[in-house]
Amino acid sequence: MNGAVFVPATFAGGEIRHFNRILWAWARGGDDLTVVVHPPRNGATPPLGLLGPEGDLLALPAPEGGVFADPAARRAWAAAILDWLPELRAEAAATVEAMLPAPGEEPPAATVALWRATFPTLRVEVGDPPDHPEAGEDERPSLVWVGEHQRRAAAELGTTPEEALRTARRADDAEGADAPPSGPPLERRLRSLRSEVAERLDELVELATTADLGLHGPARRTRRLALRELDALAERLANAEAHRRGIRSRRTRRLLQALAPDGRPQEEALSLLAARALFRLPAVVDDRFLARVRERTTAWAGESGEALVLEA
Repeated sequence: MNGAVFVPATFAGGEIRHFNRILWAWARGGDDLTVVVHPPRNGATPPLGLLGPEGDLLALPAPEGGVFADPAARRAWAAAILDWLPELRAEAAATVEAMLPAPGEEPPAATVALWRATFPTLRVEVGDPPDHPEAGEDERPSLVWVGEHQRRAAAELGTTPEEALRTARRADDAEGADAPPSGPPLERRLRSLRSEVAERLDELVELATTADLGLHGPARRTRRLALRELDALAERLANAEAHRRGIRSRRTRRLLQALAPDGRPQEEALSLLAARALFRLPAVVDDRFLARVRERTTAWAGESGEALVLEA
C-alpha cells in the first residue's frame, strides 16, 4: 500500500515510537497518508513505561489481552498510574481517562479510535501487517520529546536537553553524566587554605615570641582557636557543598531519565500515555504542531545514531 504507515494494535497507545512513526511519516510524506493498524505479531501486550517523581522507570503490566474486564478494573488501573505520577496527578488524570480503553474494548478497535482522535485528518483503518515490519525505521532518527519542564530543568543545570542527552549517551550511568564542578574540588581548596592560614599563624607566633617571650603562650592559643574555628567553618562548607551536589545529581538524573530512561531510547522505554503527561504531547495533532515538526524533520540531515530532539 502506497502512502501507508503500519502500527500494531496496542493497549493505550503503547510506546511513544508508534506515535513517532505516524508523525514522522506524515511530516515527511504529506497529507495523503493511511495509518494501518494490524494485529501484533507475537500477540503479546507489552507493559506501559512510566516515570516516577524521582525518574524511576516502571513497566506497568497491561490487563490480560489489553482488555478491561469491567469498570472497576479500569478504575483500579487508572488509580495505579496516578499513584505513580503524584507530581502530575492533575495533568495526568485527564490523559489517563482519555487514553484508557473502555471496559471490554479490544485493542484493535481502541487503537483505531485513539489514532483517529489524535490524527483526525488522516485515514485510519485495520489491515494486515507489512511484509517487512521494520521497513522505513532505519530512515528516521530516534525522536526525543521535551516539554517546558525539561527545558527549564536543563537551564537550571546550565545545559540543554540536547547536550544532556549527548552527555548521557557517553556516560556509564546518570551519576557519571553530571558535570564536574569548575576548578579544584572544594575539599582540596579548603585543605590548601588551612595550610596557608596555619603558616601565617606560625609566623605570628614567631613574631610574638621574638618580641616578648611572655606572648608565646597567648599567640599559640590564638593559633589553636583560629584553626579550630576555620576547621568548623570548613566542615559546614563541605556539608553544604555535598548537599548542593546531591540536589544537582538528583535533578540531573531526573532530566536524563526523561530523555533516555535507564539509558534506553525514550521512544522505546516510555509509553505515549507517559509522554502526554510528562511532556504535554498534544492529544490532537493540529496543523500548527505538524508545521513545527515538519520544519525540524526537514532540517534533519540524517546523522547516523543522532537522536532528534523535538519540542512537545
